[in-house]
Amino acid sequence: MRTACWVVIGLGLWVGAGSAARPRNCALALDGSGDYVTIPHSPALDFEGDDDFTVECWFQTDEAARGNPPDCALVEKWGGREYRYPYVIRVHVNADRADYGTVEVASFDGSSRYPHLNSARRGLNDGQWHHVAFVRHGTDYVRLYVDGKLEGELTAGLRGGRLGNTCPLCIGHHGDWPRSGPRDFVGLVDEVRVWKVPRSEEALVGNMNRRLTGREPGLVGYWDLNEGAGTVAHDRSGWGLDGQLVGNPQWAAPGAPLGGRATHPNEQALAAPRPET
Repeated sequence: MRTACWVVIGLGLWVGAGSAARPRNCALALDGSGDYVTIPHSPALDFEGDDDFTVECWFQTDEAARGNPPDCALVEKWGGREYRYPYVIRVHVNADRADYGTVEVASFDGSSRYPHLNSARRGLNDGQWHHVAFVRHGTDYVRLYVDGKLEGELTAGLRGGRLGNTCPLCIGHHGDWPRSGPRDFVGLVDEVRVWKVPRSEEALVGNMNRRLTGREPGLVGYWDLNEGAGTVAHDRSGWGLDGQLVGNPQWAAPGAPLGGRATHPNEQALAAPRPET
């Protein structure tokens, strides 16, 4: 990874002004070689083909490669033990491929059905912070947003059925898969959020630069990665789904460009309405 504009804190305490204090804004730095976060399986984080959900996070990378791997993993609930998955978010970093520098989101039911979207926007491995959101509204649509802008949508060919599995949710790791290797994420990740509602564009744009309270309706997992010390990524949603740091991730500052608290206090502002039938 080339020069990045962040400071590694390490696994100790943040020290400033002569006393130990928790940083107000940090992120997790992953080196792509066995550094990641694993969060135990929970039905709250698992979805089927006719379910609604949103998965979002911030990331920063300048990773580039030739040959393998084709992509690196940001957020995945998948594993070699079970071929289905409800959601994955990946960054394409192979300079030999046409999708170089894009972000991909996907679900997979273990058959030929593979609803996935790549961002129209390229160059997202530019060393800058970017926000990505994967929104699924059951069998109505799948949407990909990057930095609050709609980058792709699927409405045809979606169907209900099994997507869920019992694999852990991984941040920065290519699923619960021992041979993940170079497909682990290289860079910074921050503010990972999982919802059981399809977030509207208004809600995404209005809150992607804001910290959540953890009490927002529909929120089932929230890892702000703002600990700055230790080996636990705490779930701030109240569901108690704390993650464990694996390998040697480093706490780094500053994190994603956030400020203030989230808006939209009610469920209807969070969920996009279903299309008329």
